[in-house]
Amino acid sequence: MKKKKEQENTEETIKPKRKKKKFRIFYWLTVIFVTMALAAFLAGIGFCYYIVKSAPEFNLEEMFEKEATRVYDINGNLFATLGTEQRQKVTYDQLPQVLIDAIIATEDSRFFQHNGFDAPRFIKASLTQLLGQGGGGASTLTMQLSKLSFTSTESSGIEGIIRKFTDIYMSVFQIERNLTKQEIIEYYVNTPCMGGNIYGVQQASQYYFGKDVTDLNLVEAAQIAGMFQSPNGYNPYVNPNDANARKNTVLYLMNRHGYITDAEYEAASKVEVKSLIKEGVSAVNEYQGFLDTVVQEIIDKTGNNPYSVPMDIYTTMDTKKQDVINNFYATYKFKDSKVEVGAAVVDNKTGAILAVGAGRYKKSAMTLNIATFSGQTKRAGGSTMKPIMDYGPAIEYAGLSTYGPFIDEDTSYGGSYMRNYNGKNEGFMSMRDCLKNSVNTCALQAFRLTTNDQKYEFATNLGIEFDSTYLPDSYSIGTFNAITPVTLAGAYAAFGNGGYYTEPYSFTKLVYRETDEVYEQDIERKRVMKAQTAYLISSVLVQATNSRVSVSGTQIATKTGTTSYDEKVLDKFGLTNNVIPDSWISSYSPDYAIAVWYGYVDGLDAESVKKKEYITMTHATNERTKIMAAIGNKIYSKNSKFKNPGGIVSVEVELETIPAQLPSINTPEKMKGTFLFISGTEPNETSARYATLQDPTNVTYNTFGNSLNISWSSIPTPSAIDKTYLTDYFNNGYGEWAADYLQKRITYNTNNIGTIGYEIYLTQGINSTYIGYTENTSYTVDLSNLIGTYDGVIVKSSYSIFKANRSPGVKLNFTTNDIINTFDESKVSVTMNSLYKTLKVNEHFTELTNENIDTIKYDGYDIKNSISNLSVITTSITKNSKEITPADVTSSTGTVKITYSVSFTYSGNPITKTFTQTINVTN
Repeated sequence: MKKKKEQENTEETIKPKRKKKKFRIFYWLTVIFVTMALAAFLAGIGFCYYIVKSAPEFNLEEMFEKEATRVYDINGNLFATLGTEQRQKVTYDQLPQVLIDAIIATEDSRFFQHNGFDAPRFIKASLTQLLGQGGGGASTLTMQLSKLSFTSTESSGIEGIIRKFTDIYMSVFQIERNLTKQEIIEYYVNTPCMGGNIYGVQQASQYYFGKDVTDLNLVEAAQIAGMFQSPNGYNPYVNPNDANARKNTVLYLMNRHGYITDAEYEAASKVEVKSLIKEGVSAVNEYQGFLDTVVQEIIDKTGNNPYSVPMDIYTTMDTKKQDVINNFYATYKFKDSKVEVGAAVVDNKTGAILAVGAGRYKKSAMTLNIATFSGQTKRAGGSTMKPIMDYGPAIEYAGLSTYGPFIDEDTSYGGSYMRNYNGKNEGFMSMRDCLKNSVNTCALQAFRLTTNDQKYEFATNLGIEFDSTYLPDSYSIGTFNAITPVTLAGAYAAFGNGGYYTEPYSFTKLVYRETDEVYEQDIERKRVMKAQTAYLISSVLVQATNSRVSVSGTQIATKTGTTSYDEKVLDKFGLTNNVIPDSWISSYSPDYAIAVWYGYVDGLDAESVKKKEYITMTHATNERTKIMAAIGNKIYSKNSKFKNPGGIVSVEVELETIPAQLPSINTPEKMKGTFLFISGTEPNETSARYATLQDPTNVTYNTFGNSLNISWSSIPTPSAIDKTYLTDYFNNGYGEWAADYLQKRITYNTNNIGTIGYEIYLTQGINSTYIGYTENTSYTVDLSNLIGTYDGVIVKSSYSIFKANRSPGVKLNFTTNDIINTFDESKVSVTMNSLYKTLKVNEHFTELTNENIDTIKYDGYDIKNSISNLSVITTSITKNSKEITPADVTSSTGTVKITYSVSFTYSGNPITKTFTQTINVTN
């Protein structure tokens, strides 16, 4: 009992302490919550105060009175004004009800019920945004008017939040208190940009549909209402499919909110917008292509649109050069009305864009710009990428010269082969010819001379952007979509100016007219390659320029390129691979770089194929040159040449040497060429292929009667015809084609070089007389048949066919006292090549003749070529020691011995020798 009581006392003691602890936690949580709530309340009060104090002044008179943007050319001349003063205003009463209904249904369905702020809609949009499910659509029509007229389009970060709440304040406490709902709609439809330099619904109606806004029908009204969200994105001229889809979305919302019936919705949805649009009131400046380029660059770099934010823009446009392109569009005879040309002219020294060819047709501002391919996927550059991806990096990092060399043969490539567009191969080629003639196989081989990182660095330094840092082999021929005329001209400008790259830019600075704030371009001129690399590329591409592209005294370098359709696409439409999507030509002088794209903006479809709205390689090859001549010949300056930067040597090389070697004194002219090397990479070894042969050694002679017998030791087999040496040579230098080219060299040697031999000459003082040629190591001269007195003999190593590299020769002197008149016939020996050693009974038998003579020697010296009156006669035939006739030789078995008498004349002495042939006749 005592123990239990003690336990009860203990519990009574502990319980109050626990309660006290819980109370303290609750107390502090309450304090923290109240404090945070108070802080949040005060912060909210402060934020609201800030919004009210910083909100712009509400002034109806200034809603349409923002200053225009002024645009100046490179010489400071005003050539365009952009902005809101060009709008044509309409009143609410002039608006058709169908347009009002379309706008309300699309932009703010409860517009007539709220006071400028739709709280349920705002909360729903905010929650969906927090959940990562979008969150757009929170702004009421009144808030959108505030954004267009008083605040900005900023939508991200703290600035976006401030702008949003400022719009709420302006809508509820300023706009809705000072304007009726009808007036808000009136201001709303007159304020926004409706594409390029089109402002308000009246001008949009006139431009897109050629009619006043009052006359819009349901489909047209739906299209206009849909463009408020993205005027350029839903521009029916530029993006007819997107525009039509947006129109149908508006019609759906009108039907959903009860403004049109199901039948009206169904009927209107089937009408294509592109069937309604027409050329309306033009709003295009004659320099609209350049304006588009400038405006887009300003938007990209500052986030501000010059059409809505007034500014003074100082551009790089050279009006005279831009006029050249404009006049080209106006006067050139094109293939048809659909084919397009994009172009860009860049100043090599500064990187400034001087002129652009944005396309033959500019229906409105900020539409497709073919100079930059804005709004479209960039194009593949084809072979124009070869200096950038292949040869440039190989010169810069691997010491490639204009010699190379390369092997133009189908090259292993991704489980297949890289082939040339014409299906032909030239074999061994210099880098100069490979690049000049745009050979695909060589380009791939050059691509493989450098590492992936080296190629990536070289190309990105020239403004080329890739989707990945890994560059597959296919990039060697420009298969990736990353090129525009501006991009290409900017890259080639670096080759033209000695290796410096500046990202092309269209303006130098802008001044915000409302604040006088100045934005200046951060223009960086960066060395991206050695001057020698740029010069070597230029030296080759100058030779690739068609003579039609010509300016007096000026060097112009040119590279062309084409791309290909997938074979499945061509097969689908029954077209050959002569049909191509893109044709490029990029040329540059020391002053300017010009890039031109030629083709059709849209791909192949049944309609375009039917109308033959496509280009072929045959057509485009000629056409792009004509286009470049029409533009470049009027833009390039006269008397401008690429300057050798030094550090370059011109060296004569023997062709087909890998690595490059110097020609020998005997190398044929057709086997020599002169190429440029960066100093330190030029060859210093001389090729042995046609080198002078070694002299024979151990040359001796003896004489008898009128005969001179000469002998010597043979020279080693020259490497040029040594198969073992050649096998190693081709294996080391010719890669996957080693075996084929080894066989080609062997065939060449057989037909053009021959075998190793020796030429014999007799001398008379300083004069020498050719006597004969032999592939043996001895030779006999019959002096009795020669006129005059000789004092020496020369033996030279020589090929049997190619004679230019015969050796200088070894000379031995002798006098007439050396001629010995005593002739010793015993020193003469004869050997014959027997036809038979064994025969069968009744088998055919033929006696030996002159043709069976193998050797005739005197004292070991070969005199066969010096004899005359050779005769071989059968003197006796015996079988088993009995005389028989030739007919009985194989009549029975036995041993047959045939004796021949070999007679001839040598050095005036008649000689007769015998030769015995033994034949065993068996069953």
